Amino acid sequence: MTHSGTTFSRTVWEHVGGYFPDKQMRIVRFSDRDFQLRCNSCATVATLNVELSFWRNNSSVDTGINS
Repeated sequence: MTHSGTTFSRTVWEHVGGYFPDKQMRIVRFSDRDFQLRCNSCATVATLNVELSFWRNNSSVDTGINS
């Protein structure tokens, strides 16, 4: 599960203490992965099988205009 594709509630953020700038306090080296692991340890993890983003067809980016 990627960190950029996850959501969490404010109560979970407050419970785990947000990101830890001090590397000595982290479970793992990287702050985003550390935060995600701490969230997963205290909150229910679920998946959402719904498209949340869409590709736009026939736009100026697709046709090369103004790209």
